[in-house]
Amino acid sequence: MDATLNTMVESRQHSKGSKVVGITGTRGFLAKALLGSSRSSKNRVITLARRPSETAAPSVESRCLDLSNETVEPDLAGIDTLVHVAAETGKASRTRFDAINNLATRRLLIAAREAGVSKVIYISSIAVRSPLSHLYPYARSKQAAEQAVRDSQIPYIILRPTMVLGPGSPIGTALERLTRLPVLPLFGGALAKVQPIDVQDLAEYIWMLVEGSGGESSKGSIVEIGGAEIVTMRALMMRFCERARGRCKPSVVVPVRWMLWPLYFAEPLLLPLLPVTAGQLTGFICDGCCDPQLKDVSFIPSHDLPSMIERTISLR
Repeated sequence: MDATLNTMVESRQHSKGSKVVGITGTRGFLAKALLGSSRSSKNRVITLARRPSETAAPSVESRCLDLSNETVEPDLAGIDTLVHVAAETGKASRTRFDAINNLATRRLLIAAREAGVSKVIYISSIAVRSPLSHLYPYARSKQAAEQAVRDSQIPYIILRPTMVLGPGSPIGTALERLTRLPVLPLFGGALAKVQPIDVQDLAEYIWMLVEGSGGESSKGSIVEIGGAEIVTMRALMMRFCERARGRCKPSVVVPVRWMLWPLYFAEPLLLPLLPVTAGQLTGFICDGCCDPQLKDVSFIPSHDLPSMIERTISLR
């Protein structure tokens, strides 16, 4: 037993202070920001992707990870810290959300425990605290995955980012597309309060957690992270419109609460035809800000809201 343990320890030793970090979801815009950070060069990084040859930089080791394939065992050997970014987002079926965000995460955690991974950083979402999460399969799948992380017996950090803007942001792209309409639709009045964070700041904070300089406990913790400014969705949409179109457009309030349940029940049959889901609409009426009790106040984002909007639109 001692000899085996010594071999495992020796295989993990690298330059002083460095770690072996596995990152999933490397085709997504957050994982790309993680890999593009200067902090990534301080650690040995292993990308875990369905098509590793398409995602890995020359200096980064790549391994195959197909979350949709139950028959392929994840190869996590030698990884110290697993940063689980991969997720199904956007407009997908309830089955797909559960399969990728919940069930595949559970299989990954089993493999992580068997491989001796010492810490898991799970990238969740502020949507898990939505009061209308019962209408949002994505949020429910993230709730289930968070529970799996808590039950995994691996030291963990569950990180719940707020709305993430920056180059390649899906929500930022969607907001910019809304500004192309003749009249700006304010779903439910768009009065929900949001606290956007730039993807570069989020990536920087994740590396802080990897290196042990963020807020965490020895066994497990939940942290929420957002930007410095809180605005309503209405104000955010107006700012996007001003930057993308050079002016504010006329707007119209679109009532949504009455349509949430009918839309939710129609999704299993009509999902490909629907421009938006009930869950996505809840983001316009349910706040998406950090809980002050869970926010790491020691982290100061470097991007303000105007620069986030600029980067989102100009660097798409």
